[in-house]
Amino acid sequence: MDENGVPRIASSFYCPLTMTVMKDPVQDREGNSYERGAIMRWLETKDTSPITRNKLKWRHLTPNRALREAIEFEEKRRQRLLEKRQSQKSAMYHEPNRFHDMKHGSVIE
Repeated sequence: MDENGVPRIASSFYCPLTMTVMKDPVQDREGNSYERGAIMRWLETKDTSPITRNKLKWRHLTPNRALREAIEFEEKRRQRLLEKRQSQKSAMYHEPNRFHDMKHGSVIE
C-alpha cells in the first residue's frame, strides 16, 4: 500500500531499463518486456538483451498488448481507489460536528 492506502503497482509493470511503469511495452523472444523507447535506445548501441545478454535485434520485439491493457486497467483502478480515499477524507473534514468511524464506516453524532 502507498501513503494513500492504495495498493502499489506490480513490479512486473515496470521497465527494467527505466524503472518506470511502462506505457508502450514490447516483448522479446524470451518473454522479457521493456518500454519500447528504452529498449530501442539500448539496441542503438548494443545487440544483446539487457537481462539475459543473449543476442537481440529490434525486429525480435513485438507489442505486449496484454501487459499494456493490464497496466491501463490497474492504473484506472488505482485512480478510482485514490479518488474514493480523497472523497472520504474530504467528507471527514467538511462535517465538523460529526466523527467518522473509518473502521466501521459509520458516523457518530
